Amino acid sequence: MGLITAVTGSTLAVSGKNGTATVGFSSATKISEVTPAALTDVTVGSCVSVRPARGTSPAPNGSVTAAAVLLSASKDGQCFTGARKAAGSPTAAPSGTPARHGLRGTVSSVGGNTLVVTTADGTASPTTVDLSDTTTYAKRTPAGVQAIAQGKCVTAQGNTDSSGTLQAEVIGLRPANNGNCPSTGH
Repeated sequence: MGLITAVTGSTLAVSGKNGTATVGFSSATKISEVTPAALTDVTVGSCVSVRPARGTSPAPNGSVTAAAVLLSASKDGQCFTGARKAAGSPTAAPSGTPARHGLRGTVSSVGGNTLVVTTADGTASPTTVDLSDTTTYAKRTPAGVQAIAQGKCVTAQGNTDSSGTLQAEVIGLRPANNGNCPSTGH
């Protein structure tokens, strides 16, 4: 992940911990953006990735305390299609989600300070997610090229051309935090 330092036409200049890079994009590039959200944005049927609070993980009784919740759009009415399944454990999260060892799935109920989440692969029992005043919320939504702007954090996937420019097939955007881009989380 890096910070967009300039946008010129369909090219980005990106500064990251490993130096600078040039990223090209086009109208065919799939772009998404992570923006702040609130508990009120979480509804039954929402697709969520949950990052457990530090020092916790999904408990044997099927509950976890959330540090962060990331909402994302379903694809053809399904959450996390094509996710790699791991028997009895949460599925692998794509780059940019809030959890490396968290929980992903569909919200089956919302009430007070709890959610019930059915896992993405459907192999585990529903998990109760406890929410606190410190739980953070964000949502990933599709965006257009107009969302690409200097000062935002960016991740990009694609192929590097002969000039060394990464021609992005997929771009993920999120707000910077005081001009910095965190390497994980949100």
